[in-house]
Amino acid sequence: MAGLGKTKLARTVYNDESLIKHFQLRIWVTVPAVFDLGEVLKKMISYVKTNDVKRDYGCYVLKTNDLTMILREMLNGKKYLLVLDDFWDVENFYIWENLISRLTFGSHGSKILITSRKINVARSVRWMTDTYHLQELSTDECWSIIKEKAFSSPRSRASENPEMVKIAKDLARKCCGLPLAARILAYILASKTKESEWDFFQECFKTRKHSKFHTQIYPTLQLSYDHLPSSALKQCFSHCSVFPMGYEIDREEIIKLWMAEGFLVPSKHKGDELGEIQKCKLNDLVYHLAATVAGDEDEHVPRMFQEVGNYKNRLRTFFATEVGDCDKIENVFRNRNLRVLYLSGSSIQKLPASLSKLRHLRYLNLSGCQNLDVLDDQFVNSLYNLQTLVLHKCTSLSKLPEGLPVNIGALKDLRSLNISHTGITILPTSVTSLQNLRALDVSNCINFEGLPGNIGSLKDLRSLDISHTKVSRLSDSISDLERLMTLRLHSCPNLEDLPKGIEALGWLKGLDITGTKVKVVPDQFLA
Repeated sequence: MAGLGKTKLARTVYNDESLIKHFQLRIWVTVPAVFDLGEVLKKMISYVKTNDVKRDYGCYVLKTNDLTMILREMLNGKKYLLVLDDFWDVENFYIWENLISRLTFGSHGSKILITSRKINVARSVRWMTDTYHLQELSTDECWSIIKEKAFSSPRSRASENPEMVKIAKDLARKCCGLPLAARILAYILASKTKESEWDFFQECFKTRKHSKFHTQIYPTLQLSYDHLPSSALKQCFSHCSVFPMGYEIDREEIIKLWMAEGFLVPSKHKGDELGEIQKCKLNDLVYHLAATVAGDEDEHVPRMFQEVGNYKNRLRTFFATEVGDCDKIENVFRNRNLRVLYLSGSSIQKLPASLSKLRHLRYLNLSGCQNLDVLDDQFVNSLYNLQTLVLHKCTSLSKLPEGLPVNIGALKDLRSLNISHTGITILPTSVTSLQNLRALDVSNCINFEGLPGNIGSLKDLRSLDISHTKVSRLSDSISDLERLMTLRLHSCPNLEDLPKGIEALGWLKGLDITGTKVKVVPDQFLA
């Protein structure tokens, strides 16, 4: 059952101080719903190699035996803890046997911790490990969670009000023993201080129609959605269902998508209220809720490209990963009102001319389109509302359009440009006319040689990543990027000096120069 706290318990074990000292390696892998041995091996390798971005194993086509050899080298002689979170697919015992045979290279005392909702998974692996079945919480335990969260606010006098206590205890009985449900209810109640508000909330709970999925917990989740403080937040939440279930959502990516849809507006605010949060993933129950409120009752039914063309002027978002070779892909570009087009992993070599007609497009992601080798001038001229352009790992792309130095100014709203892992060697000077640009990523363009001399004219730029390139010199105008917050220069082996005046960058909070020849760093960066 989802919501029992399996992942949370595993994470607590994983982060326990005594275990951190006990194991030389700790690896956390969220297992794909449809088991893919190669994908799991890639995730393990990528997790261990987080500090080595020279190679992204998750995106390279390596055979299983090659991956096994890489993993063997990593695990050999080391005591490791491996967490396989949310394991679904072990109907065929061969799947588990095939995986475990590749994990025998660690030293004695290595451990594997698995979480799963399926009893068949536990039955398949219990011959070699202990099985622990999480039980549903008692009503009293759910009440304890609600009491701790909902009655602890200094401005709340709920604990002194018998009627409010009665309401909370009644709701505790409706949590079905799920910690997730209890926490959601507790946070909602904590945001309300009056008995009338609690009473109204309880009545909403009683009258809510049950959905077909998880009928006992859905009213709780639905109410948490209903009580979001604004329609914009509700739109942001429901839009998360555009990702596949279990997808790890990158914070910057989802913010750009929300902006493309018009749910958020650009802000000049310097602060970061999200703190250290960089990625998130929806609990399955919460994902179902997002899909339901978004009106997608058949979220598990894949759409065919020929069907997409039938939406014509109604479709605003199209999201597809690992598209591959598809002769119907042009149907996507018939939707004139598209705001978001996420088309990664396609085998297309050239974008169709119809792309230039998508005048409302705000977000275009073509990452992993490794055969794409040219962008037409008309593409740049027409997409004047574009805010985000992602060409990450378009490895055949060696240059931007011939007309780009003249026409890139048409992309006046562009805020993020990602051309990392491409064959591009240099940026045209006209890039500096993109006055709304906040993020520029040219990392891992191994033949990239330099930025335009007047790069400092991008006054709103917040993030600049030129790591893993051949850059040997940086223009002193970088010191004019007064709002720059992150500058990544790591693994630029030819770089010997930082720009003059870089200490004037008052907003800069991240400077990475590992793997360079830079020897002189301003004192304030060493503090």
